[in-house]
Amino acid sequence: MIKQLIHDAKLSWDKRGLESTLAQNITLMEGHKAADLPIGHGYYQVLATRSRLAIQHFCEKYQVPYDDVVVGVPQLKELEHMADGKSQPNKIVPVGIGIVMAIVAGTVTLAMCHNLYVYLTHWVR
Repeated sequence: MIKQLIHDAKLSWDKRGLESTLAQNITLMEGHKAADLPIGHGYYQVLATRSRLAIQHFCEKYQVPYDDVVVGVPQLKELEHMADGKSQPNKIVPVGIGIVMAIVAGTVTLAMCHNLYVYLTHWVR
């Protein structure tokens, strides 16, 4: 009975500590974002690593699934995105590449058809 109360008290204390750490990291991330720090900057990487380690320590100590903790804090996904250094893909580039590919494919097709026509007319005569 007393062991369970002590365990629950430690769990509650550690949970509040984890929440505090994650809240600090997310607040710092928002501040860096507001200061126009580029995606992939070392500060974001440090904050993401610090958050991951805090969650892993809590999960190992109390046998809690990592994903259960991460689901409860959606801002962690944004922090990971800011840390990984990959910006959102630009939608214009794939469209531009598609247009160029269509022009090249059309030109090649026309050239092949013309060559086939010349080849066949040569053999038919």
